[in-house]
Amino acid sequence: MRRYLLEKAIALGIVLIACSSCDVLGLDNFTPEVAVSAVLIADEFLPPIQLALTGPIGEAYDIDERGISDAVVRLQRVLNDGTIIEYPYEFSNQGMGIYRVVNSEDSIRVQARGTYRFEATVPGFPGTVTAETIVPGAFSIVEPLPDTVYYQVGDSPF
Repeated sequence: MRRYLLEKAIALGIVLIACSSCDVLGLDNFTPEVAVSAVLIADEFLPPIQLALTGPIGEAYDIDERGISDAVVRLQRVLNDGTIIEYPYEFSNQGMGIYRVVNSEDSIRVQARGTYRFEATVPGFPGTVTAETIVPGAFSIVEPLPDTVYYQVGDSPF
């Protein structure tokens, strides 16, 4: 039995040494990607959109350094009949890769159950970054919350 455990330990040691000597997961070949952040909320004004580059694991992330300021950003509303309403965005010069709608934000509200399509062309990256979403409408609570909630009733393993 001891010999069996010793052989397993040696085999495990060899595997660990082999894995630690090379980049098995490909983490040394980090390629930055474009990250998009925006939240569309029904009946609110069109939001700012933030574009930034991702960073490698273990490196401090500074949004001022990673923000993208030279992209072409636009948001479209797709109507049920296929008609597209275009909302062009421009870099806001506030740093951090923040883009704001060109039109007056006070006049454009996000429509509940509306379909919105996002597109960004970023210099140095192939293709276009795209996303599409349907903004949820109002919701209601189907079942009210109970008056009392019991926490950790019974025997606890701790």
